[in-house]
Amino acid sequence: MRQRNIGNGFYALRFKILERDGFTCQICGQGAPNVPLEIDHIVPFSEGGEDGEPTFALFAGHVTEEGRA
Repeated sequence: MRQRNIGNGFYALRFKILERDGFTCQICGQGAPNVPLEIDHIVPFSEGGEDGEPTFALFAGHVTEEGRA
């Protein structure tokens, strides 16, 4: 099983994605502080998704729970 690379730049990358996506879910358009937001892979890590800024997007908690498909 592949290992995720969570190093010193992890939190900096998270904040960069939050800023890039305007603190807004890329599916439903809701933003903080109205909904909890999560950063997730666009292509799931388990399906070959890579780590790196272009491969992540910001989603509302309810969107990730319901699935994005």
